[in-house]
Amino acid sequence: MVRCSVPGCASYKKAQAAGVTFQRLPNRDVPRSQQCLAAIKNAAYDVNTPVEKYPNVCGCSQHFQPEDFKMDLKSQLMGLPGFRKLNSEVIPRISPFISKKKASDQRRK
Repeated sequence: MVRCSVPGCASYKKAQAAGVTFQRLPNRDVPRSQQCLAAIKNAAYDVNTPVEKYPNVCGCSQHFQPEDFKMDLKSQLMGLPGFRKLNSEVIPRISPFISKKKASDQRRK
């Protein structure tokens, strides 16, 4: 079962029900893989470790903008969901995953 490596991200079943897709690290592009690991901010992954050691690190589509994905014209024309592939220079943009506790702590300050 695939799950998002971003701390605090939704569980697989919730994500799957919402139509979320998962993207693996770009293992052939080491500098970009390291940028992705740094953006994920997961203490379990060291940016300086060779990316081959992390074959199952994934980010879900909720951490990317719609324009970060290549357009699948064939699927669009046929009215199918299509295969979502990221553009070659994209890294995850970590966003709406602040726990309720942390959000309330920030409001108090």
